[in-house]
Amino acid sequence: PIASNMRPFVIPRVKKFGDVNEVDITPSLVAYFEVTILPQDKSQEPPLLTCSPSPNSSSAQNAFEGAIAAFGGVGSDSNSPKQDCVAIGLSTASFATQRKMPGWDEQSYGYHSDDGAYFHAGKKVKSRSGPRFGVYDTVGCGLDYSTKLIFFTRNGKFISFATNVGDAVLERGLYPTVGVDTNCPL
Repeated sequence: PIASNMRPFVIPRVKKFGDVNEVDITPSLVAYFEVTILPQDKSQEPPLLTCSPSPNSSSAQNAFEGAIAAFGGVGSDSNSPKQDCVAIGLSTASFATQRKMPGWDEQSYGYHSDDGAYFHAGKKVKSRSGPRFGVYDTVGCGLDYSTKLIFFTRNGKFISFATNVGDAVLERGLYPTVGVDTNCPL
């Protein structure tokens, strides 16, 4: 049995015929996934590690705090805190997932929460960005195989087509990808 809340996903396509626009809402073959961003639950965070004092604890502690401050952590004097970012998109199997967000290289495409921009190969792919997104938003990413266009949704509403994908990339395959760059522990 099909759930009563399931419905077909339709992407509107506009076709121009001279001065007339025709909107085609015929269902097409798409791959699509969604991610819901939830608030941090501090009760699920692991306890901080502690160590027993040693004879040189004050110098060790100072060195530790200095290192943390140098990387922008506790005790940092930075007046511009790092903005959290979640990126949702598609990537090939050769996308390096460590220290990269979707869209930062040739192997991936991404929509970023901090600025609403769409990225591919480290560059914005459209002059106009989508809306920013954050906690309690559900963000979706899909690929319309008939047009070879990647698209994004926010809270169930279509935002935009972001970019097209070449045949060589489609042949290698694209996979759902979520990048997380946040001050919150994971």
